Order: sequence, then C-alpha cells, then structure tokens
Amino acid sequence: MRRAISEIVDSGLTTSEKDALWEHFRSCCAFCEASIERASRTGHIDHLNSDGGNGPSNRVLACARCNGDEKRERPWQEFLVEKSADAGVLAERRARIEEWVAQHARQVAETSPAVAAAYHEAEQIIDEFHAACTKLRDAVKNG
Repeated sequence: MRRAISEIVDSGLTTSEKDALWEHFRSCCAFCEASIERASRTGHIDHLNSDGGNGPSNRVLACARCNGDEKRERPWQEFLVEKSADAGVLAERRARIEEWVAQHARQVAETSPAVAAAYHEAEQIIDEFHAACTKLRDAVKNG
C-alpha cells in the first residue's frame, strides 16, 4: 500500500531512463547476471530498497527469480552477497549497482501543502489498517 501511494507522487522512470537502465545493466539481472529479454516477462525493473521511491536511483534490472522469489523486501546489499559466487563477483556487481545509483542521484520533488497533507493522511490510514490487522490476527490466534 505504501508503494502504491508513493507511485502516485513519484511516478517512476521515463522512457529514456528505462533505456539507460537496460543499457547500464547490459540486459542482465543486477543480482545474478542472468540475461533478461526486455520484451518478455523474464525480468523486471525492481526497487533496490522497498521504501526508496520509484526514481532511477532506486531501480535496477532483476530477473523473475531474483525479484519475485528470492529478494522480496530484503536489503539489496545482503541479497547481493548471497547471489555472488565469490568476493570478485560481489565487488563487480556491487560496483555496477553503486555506479548506477551515483549517476542518478535521487531528486526530491517539492510538493504542495495539499499533496503533503493527503500523503500524510494516506500514511495514517495504512498505519491504522496495519494495527487493525494485527488486532484481528491476535483475536483469531487467541480464539
């Protein structure tokens, strides 16, 4: 839910940014270097950090396995260690990701007071929903 409201404010990558991303990662998964076909569903433009926004500095290419089955919400640095066969491979993959991030420093857009207030209200609703789900889970668990 947080990602959904974030996407309303931070719409994501432009076509030229997507093109640059595919070129930078050589149409390969940033984590395991599996080849990804852009026109197919074998890959995805994945978030490095789940709360890092939708801009290019927080996006990399990920194969379906790494993105959908393995990484999930884990920190990318931790996951990359797991996916790298040795220290040399780890260093190369980390350098490629960090180079991309450095080239696309996150720019925080200014928002109007109305947008900031609506965003804050949506965040509060998510927190309330989470608390209600926790209460329900505990009630079911305890009978």
